[in-house]
Amino acid sequence: ARTFNQVSKLGQILDPIADRLLIVCSTLALVFAKIIPWWALALVVLRDAIMAILIVILAQYDYGPLPVNFMGKTGTALLMVTIVLFMIVFAIAAEPMLILYAAAIACAIWGITLYWFAGILYCIQAYKLLIKKAK
Repeated sequence: ARTFNQVSKLGQILDPIADRLLIVCSTLALVFAKIIPWWALALVVLRDAIMAILIVILAQYDYGPLPVNFMGKTGTALLMVTIVLFMIVFAIAAEPMLILYAAAIACAIWGITLYWFAGILYCIQAYKLLIKKAK
């Protein structure tokens, strides 16, 4: 849609929701398969819950969703790469996969970290908007 300059309001709302659902459902599947620990899922879900609450609060003051920042996009991309890497590692389960497993762990750490930093930036943006509205 961006390539052909056909961005819609609905697409701007549904795209991030689809990303969140993909990440949460895939992470949930990896937890049930005992590939990743439950707390990794908890970190992702907690951040998403905070962002959902933030969006509801902003909507009460007639603000739409905040613009996506680079850190958020990077964190989301790393989490998606993490999911794929873990699936490959545990589907093949061979000795050379140890390097890929280490890469998956690194992507998970960086992805979750950037995901949370982006969330903090969104909270700061929202705070500034709400303070500005209160004045």
